[in-house]
Amino acid sequence: GYRTVVVSLRDPFTDLRPIAEAAEELGMNDGQYLYVFVDIFDPSLLFDDDPIVRKLIEGAAWVIPLSEDLLFFNSFFSSWLDQGQGTVDILNQLNPLTQGEEGFVDAQPDYY
Repeated sequence: GYRTVVVSLRDPFTDLRPIAEAAEELGMNDGQYLYVFVDIFDPSLLFDDDPIVRKLIEGAAWVIPLSEDLLFFNSFFSSWLDQGQGTVDILNQLNPLTQGEEGFVDAQPDYY
């Protein structure tokens, strides 16, 4: 099975490379470990010049803390909340389970 390593970085641009190098040296960058990074992430890290860094973060999980600004003033979140009854009707029609089946959920108009 996998081993999980949770890492909190102060600055991923400076802290990630030494961690990747240590993981490689210790044999912990071979796909047997799931790395979960907590905090700041920049997509440009996926294209880092160092192949050891790229190898470490490929398949890793990155948990980004949400702020109130991200939740309430984010265009994706606003669109999500504004979907309305039409989307609820579509979801109910696409539900592969039938009423009465275990796990069946009939989305109500106030679902969003």
